[in-house]
Amino acid sequence: MSKRWQARQGIAIKRKFSDGSVHTWYYIEWCGVFGCRAMPFLWTRFMSLLMWAANNTFGIEHPLAYMDDAFGIDLGGSMVPFAHNGAIHIIPAQQAAMATLWGGLKIPFKLSQEKAPHGRCITITGIRCNLASFSVSLPEKSISD
Repeated sequence: MSKRWQARQGIAIKRKFSDGSVHTWYYIEWCGVFGCRAMPFLWTRFMSLLMWAANNTFGIEHPLAYMDDAFGIDLGGSMVPFAHNGAIHIIPAQQAAMATLWGGLKIPFKLSQEKAPHGRCITITGIRCNLASFSVSLPEKSISD
């Protein structure tokens, strides 16, 4: 894991004692989610398996993934209603199929416009993709972060 990324993996652990004092300890997560350097390799293999199953078993066209961000292309452009967490979302049919797959596998996901955007101009992993002008760029927020 990159040393630059490790600095962002800081976890603050606060504990309140019986005398009312609060102490904070900081812990740096050195190895990632699976506890070893192979974490990106293992996670990429897992997501590759999910993308393969999405395409070959569930018929989802053009599924793509970058680490834990899954996305795709819906060439048909048909919008369908999809119920999630008590709300009805109007989303592309391929996105609804992927959300159905995630739900069936009990993989948590969010369908907010920030987490699951759709349209001709969207941001994927911090990169602005504009299909109208066939260009990619970094939004100001991505540059400043």
